[in-house]
Amino acid sequence: MRPKPIHAVAEDTEINLNDEIEVQRWCTELGVTEEKLRHAVMNAGNKLADVEKELANDAAGEQDVTPAEDIPAE
Repeated sequence: MRPKPIHAVAEDTEINLNDEIEVQRWCTELGVTEEKLRHAVMNAGNKLADVEKELANDAAGEQDVTPAEDIPAE
């Protein structure tokens, strides 16, 4: 049996936040910042499917919140 490559992920279904190269790869693949990736993993665990759901929920919950004082009066 061949040894597992150093930066390989278990079937590419888990995210290892302790591996900086892997973190950067997932940030690129998921199109998120490292901060958002780490936040999603902390909330959802390290399973890729769960992280993708968490990121989708975060994106759906994000709104353009403009402070009332910045809205021009009509």
